[in-house]
Amino acid sequence: MQVAGNRGLQRAIRSPFLFSVQTILTSKSAQDYEQLNVVRSFGAFVQGNNTPGGVCQYAGQYLVNRRMQRFLSTEVEKPNSNPTEAVQELYQKIIESLDSKNLPPNTLRDSFLEKCKNTEDVKLVFELLEKLRIFKTAGLCQHANWPKQITRAVASACIRAKAPEIGLKTLWRHNVYGLTPDIGAAHILLLYSREKKNIVLMNKILETVKKNVLKAHPKTADIVLSICNDTKKWSSMIIHAKKFLDDGVKLHPGAYDKLISCAAKFGKTENILRVQELLAASGFMQTVPSTFVCAKAYLLKQQPQEAAKVIFKFNQACYLENQSETKKSAVYQELELLVDQWPEVVIVKQAKVDRKAFSSKLKDCISKMFNHLQNMGFEVSLNVDERYCSKIKKTT
Repeated sequence: MQVAGNRGLQRAIRSPFLFSVQTILTSKSAQDYEQLNVVRSFGAFVQGNNTPGGVCQYAGQYLVNRRMQRFLSTEVEKPNSNPTEAVQELYQKIIESLDSKNLPPNTLRDSFLEKCKNTEDVKLVFELLEKLRIFKTAGLCQHANWPKQITRAVASACIRAKAPEIGLKTLWRHNVYGLTPDIGAAHILLLYSREKKNIVLMNKILETVKKNVLKAHPKTADIVLSICNDTKKWSSMIIHAKKFLDDGVKLHPGAYDKLISCAAKFGKTENILRVQELLAASGFMQTVPSTFVCAKAYLLKQQPQEAAKVIFKFNQACYLENQSETKKSAVYQELELLVDQWPEVVIVKQAKVDRKAFSSKLKDCISKMFNHLQNMGFEVSLNVDERYCSKIKKTT
């Protein structure tokens, strides 16, 4: 029985499955020599372990040969669904150029990237980049990765194909495609996430950015905070903003506006004033939205004088720095909204039994704030009693 079994095995491993070392030695690719070393190591392992019959040796050689054929083949593989015709034609032209030992022109490669429209097109992109890198490395034509412009072009192709998760490969620090990881490519993917309001994709992109040690920019923070705001994930906005600041990313003034507005929606004055401190520490000037969110926070804390100081200081800064009349008029418009609309929004959030008492205290605070503003020399004439009472009667 054992002899018969051995004969069966010998028939199974005859010449069609044998591995030709000569094929590797006549090839020009550096990858071929690397695979030959794998085979030699495997043979040494087999001999050292006295494996009977040489079965493992031939089987291992056959598997390596098959792997190399897949890895180094210049034939177009048949994907699940066909790539677009224009992309297939350009792909074939580039492959024919490589087969004739010539490096294709960059215009052909760039045109190939621009014409990608579906997932199968994008798969061909990464397959082609890998082949080009091997060709250039073997021919000592390339000593560095592709420039960042190529990385961004590939990311854009992935977005056009609606395959953003495949586009995450463009951010990999170590890859076989020769791509240079670039935060600009991450921005292209994040903008798609914002367009689709996909916070799950956003988190995957940020995780990939972190794993591959890419440094975030203020623009990165702007896009991320916008996605959180658009999807009403305000707690995530606060968390991500803190991470950016901890990593040394300087936020733009507009980002602080989003943050302070977000903190106001939570209704916690401590968060609002914390963002106000961060804005001041960053050296940026207050904006109209951030100024009035802070003023409202002080009013909710029953501190009308502090609220008046914030508004007066901002208004003075506008005059001293010769700010446009539009910004100055915006201050007055916000004062009107603070009396006409904001109290109703805040009061509705209170329990019904507490609304009258809360409304009375809030009206008193707003009136005192206007008195403080007038005492400071801020010229404003708004009848708080008349405006406030007409809006609040229905609420309470």
